[in-house]
Amino acid sequence: MNAEFKARYPAFIWPSVPRQKEVAEPAHRAAASRTPRAAAIVAPGPDGGLPSEFARLGWSRIAVTLDAQPATARGPMTPAGGDFTRTVPYRGSLRRTARELGELGVRAVVAGSPAGLALADRLADALDLPGNDPASTAARGDLGAQNQALTAHGLTALRLLRTTSRTRATQWAAFTALPAYVVTTAATTDNAPELVCRSPKEIAEAWHTLQAQQPGPPVPMVIREHVEGHRYLVNTLSGRDADGHVTHTVTDTWSCHHSPAHAVERLDLVPQHGRMGRLLALYIRRVLEALQVSTGATACELAYLPGRGPLLLSARAFADQAEAALAARLALGRDTHRDAAHCAIHDQSRTSVRAHGALHLLRVPLHPDRDGRLDRWMLRTIRQLPTVLHADSTLLPDAPVRAHVPPGELVLRSGDPRAVEADYRSIRAHERLGLYGGDAS
Repeated sequence: MNAEFKARYPAFIWPSVPRQKEVAEPAHRAAASRTPRAAAIVAPGPDGGLPSEFARLGWSRIAVTLDAQPATARGPMTPAGGDFTRTVPYRGSLRRTARELGELGVRAVVAGSPAGLALADRLADALDLPGNDPASTAARGDLGAQNQALTAHGLTALRLLRTTSRTRATQWAAFTALPAYVVTTAATTDNAPELVCRSPKEIAEAWHTLQAQQPGPPVPMVIREHVEGHRYLVNTLSGRDADGHVTHTVTDTWSCHHSPAHAVERLDLVPQHGRMGRLLALYIRRVLEALQVSTGATACELAYLPGRGPLLLSARAFADQAEAALAARLALGRDTHRDAAHCAIHDQSRTSVRAHGALHLLRVPLHPDRDGRLDRWMLRTIRQLPTVLHADSTLLPDAPVRAHVPPGELVLRSGDPRAVEADYRSIRAHERLGLYGGDAS
């Protein structure tokens, strides 16, 4: 307002407005506004894909290492191992680590491995950044907590007991008197096998075997009912839309076919818009809501039982990192590291799912029936089949194999389901005819 205008009117009708007191901005936020954007990757794994994706986006990469990580992972990694620009060790103080990350301009926090899930949730919450509620960490990483969350939200759950006592487990089995049980570790990050048991002796043996595989004191275990329904794998991405609402997207669903010995023989891509694809998508969204998932990838294993419908067997807060899984995802236009980075930076525009239409994808684990070696000529033949998209790097000429231990997988792709089936039958025929070092007959 100019002086001439103010002079024409009495000053009392123009009360002066006191200048608002300037509130000092927190040091870590002020520093963040002057610092290039940075992403904190908690407990980074050996794969450098995630920090490389942030580098492609123009973000600085900060490795947050845990006390339990080896010393070789504590320094900035080489470009081949991730190209981190800074390393921040976590030594037990959440407040100190969060303050240091804030001063470095961290705008996104993501777990680089299962070991970093809990700390990543807490750091994102402390920095007021997109992430999962720390209160949901247990439900996303423990089979017992998952079962409780499903029950609390009115979803059908498996009959299950979580305990560290083998005696209590066998007593529970005797009380429930089911035909068969599954024994495994409670933590979904352990990737422990699921052992099917039909007697107290088998339960005790499975308990001992699994505990022996875990270092340190006894770990919590789970004994649950064994269900015979068909198995499915459902991969999802969660994030917030422009209005801040949590959205869950099913990226791909796989039908798992098992042998009588419970080994996975093949995984077939399920059409998104088919009846089963839609049914499982509706169910899995309710599961993710029950588990309070709001950010990132979740891999869910389900069983479908006529009369009971779909049942959650496990939910893991990481996408499958197997070579064949990554190759199949790329064939669908998905990239695990890109998805993780864009979920962490609250950018859903790059994580949309495109319809895979008439594309037929099949994952084929190989199954040696004896110890031996991969026959180089037969291996070359199956790798050159028309629909073979990918062969794991472990499938090398003359590579040793062990009986009943899959040495790797193949991924088949075609727009013609008959071509995929023909090559699948050819692979199994080569296994019978000497792929593992001689005629199996």
